[in-house]
Amino acid sequence: LGAGCGLVGLTAAALGAHVTLTDLPENVPLLAANVSANRDAVAPPGKPPQTLQARSLDWTAPLPTDLAASADLIVGTDLFYHGCPVEDLASTLASLARPDAEAWLAVGRNRGGLDALLAASL
Repeated sequence: LGAGCGLVGLTAAALGAHVTLTDLPENVPLLAANVSANRDAVAPPGKPPQTLQARSLDWTAPLPTDLAASADLIVGTDLFYHGCPVEDLASTLASLARPDAEAWLAVGRNRGGLDALLAASL
C-alpha cells in the first residue's frame, strides 16, 4: 500500500515474493513504469509474469474481488497524512489480508494517523 516509486516492492520481488504494488490512481503511471523497467532485473527465474504488478487501489472504493484475502504480508509506507480515511484503511487492510497475514506499516511524522488506525481496528 502506498508503494510510491515501488522500491520496497521491487526489492521484495527480487527476493522471490509475489508482489502487487498499489497506490492512488494518479501515482500508478510512475509505479507501472518502474515495474516495467525493472521486471527482468528483479523477477526470479521461473516465476510467472504476474509475480510483479502495479495496481490502483483507493481505500474509499470497494476492493477489487481478485485482491480480497490475497495477501500474506502487507507493507505500507507513508500511509498517514492529514485527512487520511483511517476507517477505510483499516477496512482495506482487513479485506486484503489472509487469516494469518501480517501488516508492516512505516509511520512518518503523522503518528496520530497510526493511533487513529489502531483505534479503528480494535
